Order: sequence, then structure tokens, then C-alpha cells
Amino acid sequence: MGMRFQSVLFALLVSACSGDTVHLGGGPPEFACVERCYVDRDLQRDAGAYFYGPLAIEGTEPEIVYPLPDSTHPFTLQELTVQWRRLDRRQTVNRLRFSARSPDVTYDYFAPCFATPDEGCRFTLPEDEYRLMAFELRGRDVELTISGTDGRGGPVATSAPLHFGFTPERLENKGFYYWGQLQTANEGTVGVTYRLAFGAVRPDVFIQPNSEANPLACSGCHTVSRDGSTIAFTARTSMLTGDERAGELVVALTRRVDEPLVSPGPTYDSSMMALTGDGKRVLVAYNDTLDLRHTAPNEALGTAAGDVITEIPPELLGGKLGYFPEFSPTDDDRIALTLSSDPDTPHAVRNGEIAIMTYDDSVAAGATPGAVAADAIFGAAEVIVPAGDGEFHFYPTWSPDGKYIAFVTAPTGVGSISYDQRDGMLRLVDVATKQVYDLARATQGVGNWSTLPKFAPFPPEEQGGLLFLTYNSKIDYGLLLQNSQKPEDARFAQLWMAAIDPARLPEDASSAPVWLPFQNFAHQSHFGYWTARINCRDDVAEPCGPGEECVNGVCVVEPR
Repeated sequence: MGMRFQSVLFALLVSACSGDTVHLGGGPPEFACVERCYVDRDLQRDAGAYFYGPLAIEGTEPEIVYPLPDSTHPFTLQELTVQWRRLDRRQTVNRLRFSARSPDVTYDYFAPCFATPDEGCRFTLPEDEYRLMAFELRGRDVELTISGTDGRGGPVATSAPLHFGFTPERLENKGFYYWGQLQTANEGTVGVTYRLAFGAVRPDVFIQPNSEANPLACSGCHTVSRDGSTIAFTARTSMLTGDERAGELVVALTRRVDEPLVSPGPTYDSSMMALTGDGKRVLVAYNDTLDLRHTAPNEALGTAAGDVITEIPPELLGGKLGYFPEFSPTDDDRIALTLSSDPDTPHAVRNGEIAIMTYDDSVAAGATPGAVAADAIFGAAEVIVPAGDGEFHFYPTWSPDGKYIAFVTAPTGVGSISYDQRDGMLRLVDVATKQVYDLARATQGVGNWSTLPKFAPFPPEEQGGLLFLTYNSKIDYGLLLQNSQKPEDARFAQLWMAAIDPARLPEDASSAPVWLPFQNFAHQSHFGYWTARINCRDDVAEPCGPGEECVNGVCVVEPR
């Protein structure tokens, strides 16, 4: 008996003993799709019985492309599109098998090959069945295999197993704002700010250009207060203007953005900014300065919305300039920022280091209730990640417990700047020890434009110690968006999310990323920003976005 025949016979026997449908000889076995089983409507109902043929020859096994191995998927996201390459076009019937051990649980999805580029297939798991599976398998190691056959008793080829997982608990209803593109009938493709309660299927178009919220043609860099009450952004007359010093500050309550607290212009006064947790102060970086401003009028102080409270003096920044600030989630008592001595534009630097400075705007004892301090006190900046040989650091963001800061490191050199940085590496610093760690799995290799990280506000103690980081990247979204096959100037940034497990330190604490399915992979999406909640709007007919309902002034995902 030849070795090849022996190996095939052994595999078939093992398969038969394990309850698989592959078996020796004869016609299709009886099959009924009952529990933890789904047959797509484009297949015969007995599609599970098609997998009775011999093992296919080596080299024809399907290759899973998405999800990514070692990724952690929020089980509250309502979509997962599995993508794979088939090396034999006769594999028209496919079984997607998800399994976990101890106790043993298996889900089978039988699907045709919905075509993608590059001889690929895709299948979006049906929403109801997917939610049940993801919930049951949450927090466990999940093994995915894909088997393909011709549906007539032909050879059966099975992929190598891929391991991934679902979050241990729900990630839902925190607010998520991001910048993206929108195709309009009159203006063509325009840049807009979207928002949604995390877990909703689709986002809501929140701020459009040439509207009451933004009368100018572009709404660029934005920030939202941690409590979700206030949004601030930079408005510009054009995204394509050659004058980088052209941004105008806009601040508005998220429940009523058609009546801005601070309206644009007409003079340049904004680039990137950060709001305090309650939205009452905004720290604005522009024109080589950092200005702290009121976001609303204050009668006690005789100040108007937008008035400068104080400017951070250069000596507190060590003679450098401050960029990309973010207030800490612990009572706004610290600010993370990038210090640079070589800016490129008001929103980009050519060198930089990560620093922290203290901040105190407490009101004197005995002051009138609701009063706001006239002065804010800043401490001197302390560098926690100094620039090294041939590299610089930028875009800091606080973890929700204030213990870590994620940021980006990139190589210095001719033409290397922070904005649209091709070779950025996502990294993490322990604030207490100043120890720096690479987030290699999240980055997915340099050369992918993995940048602009923002931590999600889900408390780690509610998620088995996990933190969650969103960022934009130009890695491939499986076969549906193959950025790696496009010229560099034609690649699309997309929003991704990775889990960070500090318990794995000093090793790489990150998981491979998950593509966020509420965005459009045919358009650019980037600069996601998180809040504790999404406030219902009272300036439009629909107070919340698609698939959300307004409950006590807060938008939440509708029960499913």
C-alpha cells in the first residue's frame, strides 16, 4: 500500500470517526442542518452532505485571508465577512467551521463562493446566527477552517486552521466619531464627520460641509469631550488650499450642532485641539502656540466663548512646541502631547518626543457654585519617550485607566513627517516606568500607514483586563480592499481595532486588528475619536443614527 494512499485512508477514517461528513465510498450521507448550522439560500438544503468525496490533492486547500490570525473581535459588531482564496475553481460549495474546545462547540456555515478579486471568495455570516455564535464563543480560542468541494462528490480540500477570538464582554454604546468621505449628488465626494453608538450597523452623518454646523467647505481635525457633550473641530475653506495656516475653530454641543458655541473665523486660529472631559475648555494648537480657551461664555469672568484663558508659555515646554494634546481620563489632571523643535505644518512635525504635563483649573474654595477658574495652572512638561537615533514619536493617546499611552514612532529623514506617515509603528509606554513596548501585531508591519491611535473608553476591569485601540491603517481588508496592490497614492485609509492585553507584557501585548464593518471600504476613513456616550440630538428630526434609539437623552443600540 503506497504512503499517499495510507495517509488518505487514515485521514478519512479519522474524519468519519469525528462525525465529519467526509467518508469512504458510496453516495451522500443523510444530512439535516439543525443546531449551530446554517445553509445559505443559494445552496440546496442538503449542502452539508456534499462533503463525502475523497481528500483533494495537496496544494488545492483554501487560504483564509480574513479574519486575521490572533485577532479579537468585539462580538457586539453585527458583521463578519470571511474571505478566502480558492486554488481550485471547482470548489463551489464551502463549509465554514468555527469550533472551540472544553466544552466542544462547533458552528457550520455552508455557503457558495461569492466572488472577490484574485480568485477569491467571501461570505458574510448571517446576522442572527453570527450574534448567537459570537456570544457563545466569547472569550475563547476559536478555530476556523474552510472546506471546499464541487457539490457532486468531488474532492474535499480543507484550509489550515486559523485561530482568533471574540471579546469576553460586550463593547457597546460608547460614542465613536470619525472623519470619512461621502458621495453626494450635487457636490461629488465630500469629507464629513460620522458618529455612531458603537455596535450600531451604520453611522450617522453628523457634520457636513456648507451646513449650519460648518458653513465652510471642510471640517478637518476634530475632538469630542469625554462625556460626549461637546465637539470641536477645525473648519477650512478648502481641504486643498495651499495655505496650511487657514483653520478656523468651531465648537458646538453635540445635541445641537446647528448653533455653534464658537463659530468659524474669519481669522486663522485652529489646527488640532483637545477638549476637557466636560467640554468646558479646549486646548488649541495653532501658529506655534497652545492656547487654552473657554467653550462657552462666563458672566462671572466677563469672557465669551472662544476667549483665550491662558497660553502655555514656551519655557514649560522646554523651548519646544506642543502638538497633538490629549487630556487624561483621570479628572483632566494631566495632558499628553508631542514636543517638537521641527514642525512641518500646524498639524505635522518632523521630529518629536512624547511628554506629559500636569494641569489644574480648580476653583478657589468658597467660590460661587458653577464658577470656572480664571487661570489654569500648567506644570512643566516631562518627557517620557525621548527621541532616539533615527526616529521620532507623535500622536499620544491615554488608556482609559491612565496607566498607558499609545503613540506612533517613525523614522526620521528627508521628507519624513508625522502626517500620513507610511512607516509608523504603533507603540505603548507604561507611564509609571517609562518602559516602551512595540505593538507589532496591531501595526501589521511598517509601510502600512498604521497611525492616529485612540484608546476606547471601555474599562479594562470589565473586559478581562483588555484595552482596545482604534487607529487608521492602509493594510489590506482581505480581498475586498487590496491596498497592497494599489499605487501608494491610491491606497485607502480604513479604521481598525486591536485588543491590548497588558498581562502579556513585556511581549507584544496587541492582537491583530479587526476591520470596523460600519465604514465604507470604497472610501477613506480615519481619525476615530471616542466618547462615553452619544447624546441625542434636538436639532434634527431623528435624534439618533440608524439602528439606535434615544433613551433618557442618550443614543443606544436598539435591542436585537
